[in-house]
Amino acid sequence: MEKMEYHYFTIPRSPRIQREWDSITNRVADLNSSYKYLYMDKPFYDLKAPNKVLLRFLFLTKADRKSTPIEEDISELRDIFGCKIELLPIKQRAVSKEIWDVLPIAKNLMSAYSGDYIRGNAEFRLISETSKEQLNRMGKITGFSFFKEAFRRINSLSDRMMELSKSGNYNVVLVNDCGANEFMFSDMLYALLVSKGIIKDQRIVRGDLDDAVRTSANTSLFYFIMENWNFGDREGFRWGMPQEESFRLLSRRKNVYITTMDRVQYEKAKELDYFKAFFPHTIEIKDLEREEKVELLKCAAKEYGFAFDAKSFRNSDILKLPYPTLQTQLYSVIQNQLADADNTEFVMHASDFDPLSKKHEKNSSALEELDALIGLDSVKKCVREIVALLKNRGRSALPCLHMEFRGNPGTGKTTVARLIGKLFGEIGVIKDGEKFIETDRDGLVSQYLGGTAAKTASVVKDAIGGVLFIDEAYALASNAAYDYGHEAINTLVKRLEDSRRDFVCIMAGYTNEMNQMLSSNPGLRDRIQFYIDFPDYSAKELVQIYCKYAESEDYQLSVKAKEELRQTAEQIIRNKDENFSNARLIRKVFERTRMKQAMRTNDNMISAEDIQAVFAESDMSALLGTARVQRRIGFAG
Repeated sequence: MEKMEYHYFTIPRSPRIQREWDSITNRVADLNSSYKYLYMDKPFYDLKAPNKVLLRFLFLTKADRKSTPIEEDISELRDIFGCKIELLPIKQRAVSKEIWDVLPIAKNLMSAYSGDYIRGNAEFRLISETSKEQLNRMGKITGFSFFKEAFRRINSLSDRMMELSKSGNYNVVLVNDCGANEFMFSDMLYALLVSKGIIKDQRIVRGDLDDAVRTSANTSLFYFIMENWNFGDREGFRWGMPQEESFRLLSRRKNVYITTMDRVQYEKAKELDYFKAFFPHTIEIKDLEREEKVELLKCAAKEYGFAFDAKSFRNSDILKLPYPTLQTQLYSVIQNQLADADNTEFVMHASDFDPLSKKHEKNSSALEELDALIGLDSVKKCVREIVALLKNRGRSALPCLHMEFRGNPGTGKTTVARLIGKLFGEIGVIKDGEKFIETDRDGLVSQYLGGTAAKTASVVKDAIGGVLFIDEAYALASNAAYDYGHEAINTLVKRLEDSRRDFVCIMAGYTNEMNQMLSSNPGLRDRIQFYIDFPDYSAKELVQIYCKYAESEDYQLSVKAKEELRQTAEQIIRNKDENFSNARLIRKVFERTRMKQAMRTNDNMISAEDIQAVFAESDMSALLGTARVQRRIGFAG
């Protein structure tokens, strides 16, 4: 076992510390490594000076490290916090149990920098406020009474559990009825639980249910499960684990889990006993009342030194707008007035807002195209959720929009990627919604030493302002000797971070292969925000796709042809393997049907015999199995 050295130090919280806190947090995250870790214990009051809040930090290092001496660490800490730092050694029996219980957690966090024990996107977050300060700040927020009540209830529960020296279940479901940004509410809950000492790992992790299950059990973190919940199918998760079993595994861990649902999802979920046991706290996020919206606008006007015409708002339709849309328009009004240097006596009036909010409520043509696609219900839902958040909260709500599409060929990944580009262009997230740069391994990797980085950088440069789509991206992670694919990945990792606001990168490929690629490069995984699974089409959907092809070419199917096609599609689904190509296969079937039909007649009617003739061919018959092939040969003869 590696020998560790433990130290702690305290600093008073000052206006400068508060002002530069974001910068300090980032520098602490950069400081931490596999051989040293800075952990912030919950803030506490100096008993000798009750008005002074002290920030206490634990500092762990490997005793036998051969890197920098402790003096250099002290110097680095002094630069980060801007004050004198004195490290006090900690001996196991000389500190409270509360502090000593933190040390194993901190050691695990150090190992996380050299291993992959956390699945999902982890954001390092230090909390400098006490729970009392957080309660006071929350009380100043306009509206959201249900959240405030739940926040106080969870605070009281934590106090009670601490008095009894027991652990509690703090898992929360956010039922979002108004489209507000759930991250605002989850961040407040995270801060409360950290200040109470319930959360030890000071990072917020966001991932799907599979990521949560595959994260190491030896953690104490805050996990936001971003899942497209489907409670109609308990076996529907990608790793073959029933939903109830996933919850059972997670319930054994010391983490706190939070998720969000719409009203329809929640009504289904609350009927399941295992779900209610895992998520005992439900917080409803409802729209603000009319007077609460007036107060919100009034406070914003006051903050920027604007006068406020309350009467004009009370007599307008502005207050009918949902909270996120109203807030978006508010920010727009404020920015317009701040840009107008000549208008020094601005009075915020209802006429400054768009009462109908047409640009926010009207479906775009891209969304209509998305809805027109056959199947892909889970994909459509995920895309709509992303678009809704961006519309309501702006680009800043999701600084990184890079995605991974996982699924078999012919499931619509390229089509959806193009539509996402159009959608993001329509709502102003990217500059050019029509710019769609499609590439693959050959487009990124050079045959010559030193050429791959420049080639990859050039492709990314071409995609700035639009979408970069990398098909079969897993091919970059080849293990072959003298392969330059890893150089392309390393270049992408840097560009995905440095230019994350300037373009959207979408990587696509088979599910297993894509998972292997991301596992080989944790840096790449950290820069992907969304993971969207494209399911295989059902037999019914394959028939619909075929009929859509036929309609576009002015063909009609007889009643017997539709029945033959339905039976054939069902048999294809029963016999499909890992090479199943979904819509590509159906396109191939349709093209061959046209040829068979043209040899038989010059009209536009497709018959059952035409479809049977296609699947009597040797390469197509293999899709159906031996029994069906023999029947068809006999029938044709």
